[in-house]
Amino acid sequence: VLIMLYVREELSYDRFHKNAGRIYRVGNEGQFGSEVWTSARTSHPLAPALVQEFPEVQSAVRFYRLYKPLVRVGEKKFVEPRFFYADSSVFNIFTFPLIKGDPQTALTQPYSLVLSQEMAEKYFGEADPLGQTLSVAKLGDFQITGVLKNIPENSHLAFDFLASYETLRAQNDPNLASWGSIVTSTYILLRDEHNAVQLETKLPALAAKYHDQSEGATHRLFLNSITDLHLRSEINGELGERGSMATLSILIIVAAFILLIACINFMNLATA
Repeated sequence: VLIMLYVREELSYDRFHKNAGRIYRVGNEGQFGSEVWTSARTSHPLAPALVQEFPEVQSAVRFYRLYKPLVRVGEKKFVEPRFFYADSSVFNIFTFPLIKGDPQTALTQPYSLVLSQEMAEKYFGEADPLGQTLSVAKLGDFQITGVLKNIPENSHLAFDFLASYETLRAQNDPNLASWGSIVTSTYILLRDEHNAVQLETKLPALAAKYHDQSEGATHRLFLNSITDLHLRSEINGELGERGSMATLSILIIVAAFILLIACINFMNLATA
């Protein structure tokens, strides 16, 4: 029973999203000379280009991790490993409910910030965090515009802070317009009437249009269903910890073997 409960938990990853069957992560494969690499990260301009050029894509969102910034409120200061920038469309694609704030406007303005319920209690205790200011070292002050319900354990996406992507634009980040800067994770939501296989056949043309294909360099974009990422993705740059389908298969066999032994023992005892 314990084994099967664990297996059930692993198989349930990311299935709590309302649109789980239509959410895909865009992967990136490249080759330069004899060197081949595969990554779960893409360039900043990819997400808006997908929405603009393919009617199959209803919406897209980017996640860009900020590496362990120092976060401060008054005398409280902590290094936070789960701090991300995200587009405002994140709440239209994923089922991450806010317990405070408006999901449609929470991440539309520069220097706006959504934090998890756990972080709200950590920094502000019982006080209402909405409208409060939180300082991030070397980046400035962020205004808290929403409080996120704590993310379930069976989510490959795990974050405590979401800053608006417009903040990067306000900071004049030079990589925002660069197709060669492979640093962000891109997720898309497909429309009901379209499937990923049809869209994937069109992605090579997009890669050829925007990525540098000179001097033997090639780029290929591909899609992975969000429900497959935890157990079936083996590429670099994933945002969450990965499980193993092979390990689950072994555990299922072990559980069946234990049950078989128990049945044989019961029959032997009953016969005796």
